[in-house]
Amino acid sequence: MSKELHHLFNAIRTDHLNQVEVAIKDNQSLINTKDDKGNTSLIIAAEHGNTGIVNTLVKHGAHLNYQTPEKKQTALMIAVQFGNIDTAKYLVENGADITLVDSQKKTALDYAQQQQNQLLIKILQS
Repeated sequence: MSKELHHLFNAIRTDHLNQVEVAIKDNQSLINTKDDKGNTSLIIAAEHGNTGIVNTLVKHGAHLNYQTPEKKQTALMIAVQFGNIDTAKYLVENGADITLVDSQKKTALDYAQQQQNQLLIKILQS
């Protein structure tokens, strides 16, 4: 992983929006660059529930429906798995495909139902 990508991912993990903005301003191609596990900045932000950062990444061209190589998970699926309601809602409202399936043939709704998270279920069914 490049030093720039490491810096961007670290800023996302530590919820430093201003550092994320600087990193992508300096090199916008970082937004959809993958780490050695196939994660993009949007995947990392969805995992950590950083809705403000997710918003910034999406506005700068992050691929909403990118699926990780091995598990075929999207940012929406990951946000749901981690119970990040605001992030999941934002992704749905901005065009995330709720019908995509991962390597286990599960959708984001399947994960919400598995967790019995009624709010996420409602978001994904609306």
